[in-house]
Amino acid sequence: MPYASLRRQSRELALKLLHQIDFTKTALPQSFEDFKSAFVFSDKVWPYATDLILGVQKNKEDILKIIEDKSKNWKLSRIATVDLHILSIAVFELKFSKENTDKATIIDEALEVAKKYSSEKSSSFINGILDQVQK
Repeated sequence: MPYASLRRQSRELALKLLHQIDFTKTALPQSFEDFKSAFVFSDKVWPYATDLILGVQKNKEDILKIIEDKSKNWKLSRIATVDLHILSIAVFELKFSKENTDKATIIDEALEVAKKYSSEKSSSFINGILDQVQK
C-alpha cells in the first residue's frame, strides 16, 4: 500500500478514535482496545495513528488555544466536534510532531478527511484556520 494512503488511513483512524474518546469519555488504553476489537485496520496504520492520538492528547490545551486564536469570532463550542478533531490532528502535525511532513500536505490531507467526514463548508473553514496556523 502506498505511503500516502497509509498516512491518510492513519489520520482517519486517529479522527475516529479521538471522536470515540470524546463521545464515550473512555480512557485512552481502553479506547484503543475497544477500537481494535471492533474495526479492522491494517497493522501498518496503527503506529502513525497512535502517534497522532497520543500527540493530540498530550498537547491538547496548546492545540485548542492555537485553534481558538486562529478561528476569529468562533468559540470552540461552536465548532463541530468532528471539525475540531480534524483541526487538532492537523495542528499537532503542523506545530508539535517530530515528523517532517510538508505543511501543504498536512493541510491537503486535513481537507480531504474533512470532505469525507464533514461538509464542504467545514473544509473551507478548516482550510482558513490551518492557513493561519501554518504561517
